[in-house]
Amino acid sequence: MYTNPDYLRPDVQLTYRINGKKASHLIKLDVQNCINRENPWYDYYNPETDQIEASNQVGILPVLAYKIQF
Repeated sequence: MYTNPDYLRPDVQLTYRINGKKASHLIKLDVQNCINRENPWYDYYNPETDQIEASNQVGILPVLAYKIQF
């Protein structure tokens, strides 16, 4: 049985919280795969080339989030 090799994908997350009297605000920046490494994701069959081909994960993926709690 074939399995994908191990891979490395470090993530970095910065969070800033503001606590008010009636609500708290949270702003978060999450940078996934911050070293831009293209890790293997899955293998698929390509009928045009009659080969098994590999598909890689995306590179750097920034995620910005805002949350308010009452």
